[in-house]
Amino acid sequence: MLIDRVIQWNACVNFLPLWLAPNMVTLLGFFFVLGNVFLLQVMDPELQGPKQAWVCYSYAFGVWAYSTMDNIDGKQARRTGTSSGLGELFDHGIDSLNCTLASLLETSAMGLGPTRLGESLNPNYTTSRPDTVVQQSLDDLERKSLVC
Repeated sequence: MLIDRVIQWNACVNFLPLWLAPNMVTLLGFFFVLGNVFLLQVMDPELQGPKQAWVCYSYAFGVWAYSTMDNIDGKQARRTGTSSGLGELFDHGIDSLNCTLASLLETSAMGLGPTRLGESLNPNYTTSRPDTVVQQSLDDLERKSLVC
């Protein structure tokens, strides 16, 4: 199983031209995720789940493309003799950004926005109108004062 993955990544890196910098490979993969985050903002801004199935397929393809590019950038660096500590730092920085952005894509794909978990993470998001909530609170206070 592990040998199959190594052979797969070695085959993928052979498609890259030798003049392509490894950091550019990382950045190209990250652009797939950024494009999907833009799509998320257009198609599912409240993270309630996309209405069309192709949006989820786009999320999946973007994360797959990112992970493929992330796995072959080091191989490209060794292949071209341009590996460095700065390149590794750049790769890890992009990886950390991807963790946050990919989790947004996952939240959208699973439709977790309007759940209690989603509401607790975003205190400004309510499922009902704010003036209705205030009116309900005032009505509750009046009832309590009449009872006492």
